[in-house]
Amino acid sequence: NHFGEIYCGLDPQQATYESDRCVYCAEKANCNWHCPLHNAIPDYIRLVQEGKIIEAAELCHQTSSLPEICGRVCPQDRLCEGACTLKDHSGAVSIGNLERYITDTALAMGWRPDVSKVVPRSEKVAVIGAGPAGLGCADILARAGVQVDVFD
Repeated sequence: NHFGEIYCGLDPQQATYESDRCVYCAEKANCNWHCPLHNAIPDYIRLVQEGKIIEAAELCHQTSSLPEICGRVCPQDRLCEGACTLKDHSGAVSIGNLERYITDTALAMGWRPDVSKVVPRSEKVAVIGAGPAGLGCADILARAGVQVDVFD
């Protein structure tokens, strides 16, 4: 069986609307500092405004192994969105939905992370567990050129 998602993502118009709401509150944006990964949130929001989805996806992948999942399951209301300057005035910018929109749209356009510059190394690592932590760990190791086998 295929189980559909309960919550719908943003369409292009909604993504533009949400990105236009960002006020770029300060040099050190609250949303960025309250993200455990310190994602470049204001930067990828600006790229959405400019229609540069591929560049936004590349930026999302620089700090997160699984931004496609984080946009869905990260507790943004307590982290980046909870620190949004607009939270108490007109509601926080929907940062999680924007991250989801960026990555889903880029993947639908055929974009994939560029691993062509990864230099293979001789080290080998076995990762036990194919959940988010195991896959994230395997991704970081593979980006560093380590040969990785994932066992579940």
